[in-house]
Amino acid sequence: MTTTIIGYPRIGEHRELKFATQKYFKHQITAQDLQEKAKALRKAHWETIQAAGIDQIPTGDFSFFDNTLDVANLLNIVPKRYQDLNLSPLDTYFAQARGYQGEAGDVKALAMKKWFNTNYHYMVPEIDDNTEIKLAGTKPFDEFAEALSLADHVVLADIYAARETDTLGMSSAALTEKIKELGTDAYYFPSFEEIENFVSEKCIHGDLLITMGAGDVVNIGEALLK
Repeated sequence: MTTTIIGYPRIGEHRELKFATQKYFKHQITAQDLQEKAKALRKAHWETIQAAGIDQIPTGDFSFFDNTLDVANLLNIVPKRYQDLNLSPLDTYFAQARGYQGEAGDVKALAMKKWFNTNYHYMVPEIDDNTEIKLAGTKPFDEFAEALSLADHVVLADIYAARETDTLGMSSAALTEKIKELGTDAYYFPSFEEIENFVSEKCIHGDLLITMGAGDVVNIGEALLK
C-alpha cells in the first residue's frame, strides 16, 4: 500500500508563519525575510512527512494566506483594482487577501466564503470582463524544484511521455537549471541509458539511490541492480 496526504498545515509548529507575516505587515521584516521563513517551514514540513513514513510527499500545497487565492493568481485572475496599485506580486496578493490602504491606493479585500459547513473560509476569486485566464506564475514548479533540491544529487529524465503537449515551457531541462540555482548538484539526460551510465559511474558503496516517476522510469533501478 502506498501512502500520501493531500497537504500539510502550513502555519508551523509554533505558528511561525503567522508571526512572520504579521511582522511583514508591520514592516518589521523584508519580503526576502518572509520568503526565507516560508522556505524553512516547507523544508521542515517535508522532513516531518518523510519521517512519518509517508510514501508520496506533496509539494505546492504551501500558501501565505489561501490556496484558492493562490490558484486564482496563478491563472492571472487578479481584479484590475488590485493590479492598478502597481505593487509587487507578493503585496498584490496580500492586498487581495486583506485589503490595502497606503500611498498606492485604498482597496478592500476580496470576499470570503465558508467552505460548506466547516469553519474554513476561502477567498472568492473575481473575474473582470477583461480578465485573460492564463498561466501567470511558476509557484508549483518552483516549490517542486525546491523539494528536489533537498537531495544531495538530482538526476532527471524527460517528463513522462504520456503527458499532454507541452505548451507551458515546463521541461526537465528547465527544472534542472532551477535546482542548480538553489545550490544542488543536478543533471538532465534525455535517455535512460545515459542515466544508467552516469549513475553507475557516480554511485559508490553505501549510497542510497531513489528512482521515482510515472511510466517506465522504474526500469532504471532494475537495470542498475543487474
